[in-house]
Amino acid sequence: MLSLVGNMATSEDMERLATNVRSRRTAMRMSGAELSKRAKLDRSYVSSIENDSRGSYPKSQTIEKLARALNVTPDELTGRLPPPRPQTPYDSDPRVRSAVDALVTLPDEEQARILDFAEWLLQTINDGRVAKERLESLPSAQPEVKGKQKEPQSDEETIDPLAAKR
Repeated sequence: MLSLVGNMATSEDMERLATNVRSRRTAMRMSGAELSKRAKLDRSYVSSIENDSRGSYPKSQTIEKLARALNVTPDELTGRLPPPRPQTPYDSDPRVRSAVDALVTLPDEEQARILDFAEWLLQTINDGRVAKERLESLPSAQPEVKGKQKEPQSDEETIDPLAAKR
């Protein structure tokens, strides 16, 4: 249970809580209204906590509700522990979790080689996306044809337009 209740907290404690609630909520891409609903707290009350405009520290039950809604412990939310890293879509993928669990059991050298490869792969993928975006942004390399183009007369002409000239 938290020891910070009522007016016993310092202004730094209240500011830290406000910052942690807001940053965790935004990292989870959650609106203030959604957080209020999940925590079963009034929207204006949650807003006043996030904006550090209450003047008194929330009760431990309130912090527990917010922590539960934000998938953290009360200690993490109040700043007694380092903030958790934001969740990603891959956190819930058991294949990724399994790969990470296996990776940490490897010797440091092998971990470094695998992480270097993963970094290279991600950079290569990103470079490919950038190159594709650049190509798509360029004007078409084909010249504009004015007027109506000749329609093929037969299947042969469609397959090999030069065959008729041979």
